Amino acid sequence: MGETGARGVSADEFLQIVLALPEVRQKEHTNWTGFNVAGKGFGYLSEDGETAMLKATLVEQAAMVGENPEAFARSYTSEQYGWVEVRLGAVPRDELEEVITEAWYLTAPQRLTDAYDLPA
Repeated sequence: MGETGARGVSADEFLQIVLALPEVRQKEHTNWTGFNVAGKGFGYLSEDGETAMLKATLVEQAAMVGENPEAFARSYTSEQYGWVEVRLGAVPRDELEEVITEAWYLTAPQRLTDAYDLPA
């Protein structure tokens, strides 16, 4: 998968981050790869490795898009969640780690979140 600019991350780095979280499963589809925990989806990676979609709260969705529209775009909403499109080449690794971890945390069952130290 492609290289990125100085600030961004590659699809391989995205995979390293997401697959390091407890009990994450990935499933290949025609144009994307889905990621779930306990059978519930929290993220997707496009086939070309350029973009990802991640679950967020509506408040987080608005904040990310407002603060860094080069890296984040509003995708869709489902109930209390606002999915965010992430342009991997435009987002710093530390910020992406936080967004992925929060997406996992919103989705994982309490037995996992209670045992996981959410980064500050």
